[in-house]
Amino acid sequence: MDNINNDFVKEAEKILNGYEKKCLASKRKKMLKQKYIYIKIALGLSIALFLALLIETLA
Repeated sequence: MDNINNDFVKEAEKILNGYEKKCLASKRKKMLKQKYIYIKIALGLSIALFLALLIETLA
């Protein structure tokens, strides 16, 4: 009886560890997506500023 119970606990721990890793991976992906969105916004703004300065100097 004790052996069966011990196997059940080990199996449950494996499942929980796998679930925890998946959660961490999805959090990491979300953070990376957010980071790339901020980088794209910053690039867009810097390009717009550069074009505005270029137009102003040419005019």
